Amino acid sequence: MDAGTRTVATETTPPAQSPEPAAEASPAPVQNDLPEMPLLRSDGTQTTARSLTGNVILVFFLPDCDHCQREARQIGNNLNAFKDYALYFVSTAPLPEQEKFGKEYNLSGQPNVSFAQASPDELYKHFGLFPTPTVYIYREGGRLVKVFRDETPVEQIIAAL
Repeated sequence: MDAGTRTVATETTPPAQSPEPAAEASPAPVQNDLPEMPLLRSDGTQTTARSLTGNVILVFFLPDCDHCQREARQIGNNLNAFKDYALYFVSTAPLPEQEKFGKEYNLSGQPNVSFAQASPDELYKHFGLFPTPTVYIYREGGRLVKVFRDETPVEQIIAAL
């Protein structure tokens, strides 16, 4: 080679190969944000929050909480706005206290309203510390849409539905 000649390395392209067949895509798992939290319903039956179907609203409350009482009154006065949702009022309070609360705020006997008891340990495990009332709104399939912590004007809750 003379001094003025440069060599250039060339890349060789490997021979074309048949493309591998595409792996069949498996469907993405459906996300369900409702927790596997045990609930004792007012009729004595056990369920879990995860097994609740349709549009679901969890209202965490204590019967002697004045903020919870005002929230319940507002929800009770606007039940028609919640007709497409199952409302679950969940508390650590004994079921008889919850039943009394439900009657006082005209929530008992409503087709889309239920009361349930959860243990403090389970509530903490799945939701951490929170004020009462706290409202969790879930769409069909358990997808969390919105959380309202503390007393919230019912108009804001309805706007999130």
